[in-house]
Amino acid sequence: MKTISRIVQELLPAYLTARKHELPIMTDLLDASDFEQLRILGHNLKGSGRSFGLAELSRIGAALEHSAEQADPVSFTHELTRLRDYLDHAGSSQQPDEQQPDEGVA
Repeated sequence: MKTISRIVQELLPAYLTARKHELPIMTDLLDASDFEQLRILGHNLKGSGRSFGLAELSRIGAALEHSAEQADPVSFTHELTRLRDYLDHAGSSQQPDEQQPDEGVA
């Protein structure tokens, strides 16, 4: 029987890789001033980061969402740099930064 935390561990590398692939998309959207799409990506990151036990990633997603809501390219660029740095470091450890309860899964 796999636990929730074991399943998260197995899915985490692919999740982080997918987030890294979103970085150039976010840069292109920022260049186009498409703050609505950036807001959606930030919002999704906020929720999915929490689901994977990545509280800091979730906080960055919330900050990205807020910056996009304000249509603030300077703030968004700052948060995008934080995201890039986080993903560079998270990719090496591939560990959730907060513990999730172990629940049995068949």
